Amino acid sequence: MSLAASLFDRLRDLLPARRFRPERWPPVRFGESPLLDNEFDAALYTLSTPAVQAIYQQLGADPEALRRDVLAIGDNPAAPTRESFRVLAGLAESGREARALDLEQRGAVNPDPACDLHSALLVMGHRELRLTLTTASLRAGDFPFVLAHGATEVRCRETWPADTLPCTHIEIVNDTYSPLDKVVNALVSAFGLTAAQAMAAALSAHEHGGYRIALPAGDQAGPRCRELNDRWRTDGLPLYCRPSPSPSVT
Repeated sequence: MSLAASLFDRLRDLLPARRFRPERWPPVRFGESPLLDNEFDAALYTLSTPAVQAIYQQLGADPEALRRDVLAIGDNPAAPTRESFRVLAGLAESGREARALDLEQRGAVNPDPACDLHSALLVMGHRELRLTLTTASLRAGDFPFVLAHGATEVRCRETWPADTLPCTHIEIVNDTYSPLDKVVNALVSAFGLTAAQAMAAALSAHEHGGYRIALPAGDQAGPRCRELNDRWRTDGLPLYCRPSPSPSVT
């Protein structure tokens, strides 16, 4: 290849994603998956795996019905290309590697790679795909929530303090699936924090397992937590908060 042609190829790689030539990028393999071309291919693969199907069944959803819905839009010309999928798969793989040490320290096992890839599709994937994987009773963040917290949100709520207990704080619970930048944005929007304060809160939650935020006088922790959790799950985030009793409550 000539120097001019080589330079042209490098320049082309700097163009916006819609200008890329998909054939210049090889398909991606994630874990034991077959070669995958794009996010829709990845969703069809993950929805066919027993590990992903088991979580959807736990959530009361039919993975085969979701797979048929994805098949119906897979040929859409607006479908994401290999370039965007390579980025998403790379982020999913790096997140999986980062979680390995934390899980090992807690004596837990890293989920099936297909679960991690499917979670990444729901958190960071193409908008049309995320909408297709969302139903009236299934939010985009419900699947990654099970991976992040080990149970459905309904089960987690069973451990909340009774509504009769005074709860003046909300606890942000650490998880290793919510992207840090999205957590920071969510905390800024929910609590009026500055970006620096939200970053400090997110890092503290990661280090200590949780971070308590005081509520304005008169606010009730239970309804506020339900509102925020629903918002975050709709946005595809497994980010989770729960009421935290006042320090004087034993």
